[in-house]
Amino acid sequence: ALRFQALGGVFLAGGVTAKLAARLGAGSALRDAYLGKGRSVAAYEGCPLYLVTREGDELALDGAWECARRAFQPVPRPPPASRGVPLEVCVDCVASAVAAERGGASRLELCANLLEGGTTPSAGLLRVVLRTCSLPVHA
Repeated sequence: ALRFQALGGVFLAGGVTAKLAARLGAGSALRDAYLGKGRSVAAYEGCPLYLVTREGDELALDGAWECARRAFQPVPRPPPASRGVPLEVCVDCVASAVAAERGGASRLELCANLLEGGTTPSAGLLRVVLRTCSLPVHA
């Protein structure tokens, strides 16, 4: 925790964490080992240990969505009449999708491996782009 300056805390997550929450709480061997660092106790007490008890596969995607939401503010789309010819832009990440929307694209072609000619993107990337951009997305 101190090595990476995790000042906001250390988060333990995953299906096992949710099932073992009672064993990982206050007074547990893990918490005692985390805080029992000799001279560094004060520093570790200022870096809390959190247990994320939400189960399911969506937890990582929620984290990716939150990062994208914080990094990119939605931009209002210009009305279709002001754009003229439709402009479809091939993108392979959230940052490219946001840049295309800001640049006036009318729709997105979401791909992976653009250097290979474009392949089907992951479901996770598709979900985050759909939540972040208001443009129609073809995948």
